[in-house]
Amino acid sequence: MFGSRLRNSTILRFWSNKNGARTDRLTLAAPAVKGCCTVLAPCSVSLLRKVVLPLILWAVCSAHSGCRSVSKKNAINQEVVSCRQQWQQGLDAAQRGAWDQAERLFASAVQTCPSDEWAHQYYADALWRKNSQTEALREMQKAVELSGQDPQLLVRFGEMLSARGDLTKARECAVDALRSQPRLASARALLGDIAWAEGHRSVALDHYWRALSLQPEYPRVQFAAAKICFQQQKFQQALVYVQNLMDVTPSSKTPAATLRLEGAIYMAMGRFPDAASSFQLAIGRGVSEPQIFYDLAEAEFQSGEFSQAQRAIQEALNLDVQHEPSLHLLARIQSQQSAAAKKR
Repeated sequence: MFGSRLRNSTILRFWSNKNGARTDRLTLAAPAVKGCCTVLAPCSVSLLRKVVLPLILWAVCSAHSGCRSVSKKNAINQEVVSCRQQWQQGLDAAQRGAWDQAERLFASAVQTCPSDEWAHQYYADALWRKNSQTEALREMQKAVELSGQDPQLLVRFGEMLSARGDLTKARECAVDALRSQPRLASARALLGDIAWAEGHRSVALDHYWRALSLQPEYPRVQFAAAKICFQQQKFQQALVYVQNLMDVTPSSKTPAATLRLEGAIYMAMGRFPDAASSFQLAIGRGVSEPQIFYDLAEAEFQSGEFSQAQRAIQEALNLDVQHEPSLHLLARIQSQQSAAAKKR
């Protein structure tokens, strides 16, 4: 724009009519208003060479440089757009369960725009999923750096470090995240995970409680808190955590692990029919292992349902003929049935 103004107003060729003689001259645009007329002061050849022509050259160079900058900026913008299209396609593929395709798209996004933190994060998650943990940590650390220490990315990085057993660095990530965002529930949850891994269950439970006070519907934290309460024999509190978790989860989507924990809590509380119902639901989620059938058989046996208990034991032994707890329970069932037959 400046160059345009210079061309239009700095040097003007005009015809003057002085004493009837027409004169062609170059003038420097330093207009002075005189009355209602604009008078342009003439410039010398020396001034033209020393000032005006260098200004013209500077304006032309600036305009040319500006074009190059715009072109470069457009190219960068195109890289960003292409990168984000690729990782969005990767997310779509991941949702479909096509993780190999997702990983390729995330890797391509990282190559297209190495400065995009989200591309590095998603690539890290895909690598972590296939157990390429070292590469995943490298990508997540890059994402954290590019984001300027984004608190949520710090927490995800800390979760990976915690899973690898590097609890000191994981704690540093959680603390840094809380320093930036004090009400970040996931950072509190990470501190709970670290304390639990260190064997400090009460400290872990306190962190989980704080996380839930910030984010009441937090399934993995509710489940972890319920497990700790169960281990501490705080069965009623454990049941509250589990039931709160199940209240926010559609019944058809309740994880088998949650149902099994609920069954174990009911067993500890002496609510055997309720425990049997929970174990049956867990089996209905596709769990097929000797222990779950043994748990169901024990609940049925304690409820006085000997025939149903025996069927469950048989299922356990079909999966493992030497499953010792099931063999012991089968002997107890048979002994109980023999005693009942003698009474008749």
